[in-house]
Amino acid sequence: MPRRQDQSFRVAAPHDLASIEAWLRLEREQTGEGFYCNWSIIKRGFDAGNLFVLGTDDDVLGFVLDAPGGPDILEVRPNARKAGYGRRLAELSIAAAYERGISVMEIECAPATSIPFWQKMGFTVVDARVGNGGGAYAFRELERRFKLTTDARTSFSISFYPESRRHELSIKPFRSYAGAAASRPHGLLQLPERAICYAPDIHNLSDCVVCIAIEGQTIFEDRVKYEGAKAVGVMRDAGYNYYLDQIRAPDAS
Repeated sequence: MPRRQDQSFRVAAPHDLASIEAWLRLEREQTGEGFYCNWSIIKRGFDAGNLFVLGTDDDVLGFVLDAPGGPDILEVRPNARKAGYGRRLAELSIAAAYERGISVMEIECAPATSIPFWQKMGFTVVDARVGNGGGAYAFRELERRFKLTTDARTSFSISFYPESRRHELSIKPFRSYAGAAASRPHGLLQLPERAICYAPDIHNLSDCVVCIAIEGQTIFEDRVKYEGAKAVGVMRDAGYNYYLDQIRAPDAS
């Protein structure tokens, strides 16, 4: 069993890539399984600096190919499995996504036998949706709560609707937030938690509608992708999800 001491999580070096290719090729030859079929994707990820490994300088125990919204491919070397390395790689990938400001991690569980693992890592599998490669789609929201450092409070509400809201006002929101935000300089209101435009059954979230109100008065209602939404605080993270941490009052400079 590989020793745990002196292990690091780092960007893959050329010799790491060669080691990974060797074991993936062998695994495919011996079992017909593994991710050697995705070697070209792994190589492109390495070239882009998105391939990370866990191990010592000369012994790669596993790797993860990070996509914008979460791990794209994760595998532990066959003879190093059942020792917790997969969980460690997943935890590191989740932490890295959080540091990048990702709001929702979206993954594809393939093969299907990986589903219990990802469920233990906090991901929810959506039975009615499949990933781009045909595997099970799963997601995990990375919640963020904020300490409100001022006593001044302003009531707010934020609701996200499917695109059909633009034509049917009776459409109900798929997600709503409401409460008291902290007043900050320059007309900004700090929310107590991140408001995320996300629903697992909606594929094109950029056409969704957001309605933002301050003290009961609507200040914006239209698509999240519009510049007007950005002007009042709607942001887009590296995983292409829209969110708000703050609201900017319309007359704020």
